[in-house]
Amino acid sequence: MSNDLTKKNQTTIALAKQSQSALAKCDHAIKIWTRSRSGVALRNITIGNEQSPLRQMRKVVAELQKKKLAMVEAKYKVLKNKKSAEMKRDEATRELNPLKKEYLELEAEELEIMSDLVEQPYQGAMREVIELTILHDALEKKIRKENNGKLDEEVFEREESKYWVKRSFAQSLRDMRQSGKITTGNQELLEQIGLDPSVVKKILEHFIELNRGDTNPSGYNIEQFLEECAEKYHTAAASKMERMGLPCDIETDHLMLELPEE
Repeated sequence: MSNDLTKKNQTTIALAKQSQSALAKCDHAIKIWTRSRSGVALRNITIGNEQSPLRQMRKVVAELQKKKLAMVEAKYKVLKNKKSAEMKRDEATRELNPLKKEYLELEAEELEIMSDLVEQPYQGAMREVIELTILHDALEKKIRKENNGKLDEEVFEREESKYWVKRSFAQSLRDMRQSGKITTGNQELLEQIGLDPSVVKKILEHFIELNRGDTNPSGYNIEQFLEECAEKYHTAAASKMERMGLPCDIETDHLMLELPEE
């Protein structure tokens, strides 16, 4: 029995050495992919699906807030593990019992390894924050340029009517391409923002027909079409509010406004 246990231990030790050596060879590649998303994914998938610059900015800020929380948690997990490891090693230097001393050193080694494992995704999160900040700065520049230097909640509110037109038309266009009709959910959305789904269906049919022979897969024509629809029909929501007897103007007293520089 003792011979069998010895063989098993030897096998485990040999495998452990081989696996550590294999992991060491892959260490550089592991560090490359510590981020959860690439810059391309952040630009095109995470925020690219939003239909307006302010909505894109909102998404970036939300992502930054999530990363900030994750970074704080990871930071203190790393620091606590490192400090705990130091305490274990310090305790081991004073321990007279050889078994307890060895156990304390093992605990310290485990904490140090866990600290290193947490630190890699922590660094990845920091790189992703830098990427998100680049997007934030680009969007801020664009928004301020289009809104006389302003970027606040009032600007966001004024853009919302155009955003919902673009979103409802984009979703309805997908419906039309797939089934030739607008689904009930998107019909309801169109009605909610003051648009007639039957008329919107005709507009979309005309657009699809115009582009039927197009062989260029670029999404430019769709983007321009949605932009034109937003400009044409964004006042529909305000008209609906008027018919309902509700205020159409944006009340700014409770909004987060950007104060002019003194």
